[in-house]
Amino acid sequence: MAFITSLGTIYLRGYLVPGTPTLTKRYFPERVLRWFDKDITTAAMTDETVEIDPEQILLNAGAVEPCREGIDLCLTTDFQEAWRERLHTARAHDLGEDHLMGALGVSTTDDQITVEQHGESFVAHTDDAVIGQWGSQAAAVADVTAATELSERFSDWQNLAPAEIARVLMSLRIFIEQCPDCDGPVQVEEEVVESCCRSHDVVVSACQDCDARLFEIEGMISS
Repeated sequence: MAFITSLGTIYLRGYLVPGTPTLTKRYFPERVLRWFDKDITTAAMTDETVEIDPEQILLNAGAVEPCREGIDLCLTTDFQEAWRERLHTARAHDLGEDHLMGALGVSTTDDQITVEQHGESFVAHTDDAVIGQWGSQAAAVADVTAATELSERFSDWQNLAPAEIARVLMSLRIFIEQCPDCDGPVQVEEEVVESCCRSHDVVVSACQDCDARLFEIEGMISS
């Protein structure tokens, strides 16, 4: 399916290449569009606004490269192998809030940013803005290990703000094809969740063998 094939490109560039921005608006809700620089007014707890280009950072770091005749981006072989090696080492240990703070370049004594764990999920936030979200240990370990590898490949990594780092890591996570937790294949698919009053179109990336979710994007399609 063309949508699934080019999902990485949609996330990084904000629209399908080649194609039309209509697909982005159809599949991605306001909170995701906000994350990728769409001009939408928000209230209360929102995703923190950042001004970086995650695609360019990943290209400069040698993490991704053009593929499929230039219409998409894929992980480079070198980065993929290095990332997998770090993943195999890191997943032998339980990752917690401190590891994610380190991945975001935040000191554990920083009182401006908090990382909280809720079951298998984590969220990093200030008093009024979300910095990053991870729906499983698999997503968390992917970002922690990717941050370490990218810090050695991108010279300005240490100069990025926590929200900027979170955006780059979130963008990179979309390219995962082998589960960081159980090594099984990753499946990206659509689900429709029904409630009494509305339906939600959900795009989910999950590990087939252990059900760990790497990301989940939900948008209301009818009410």
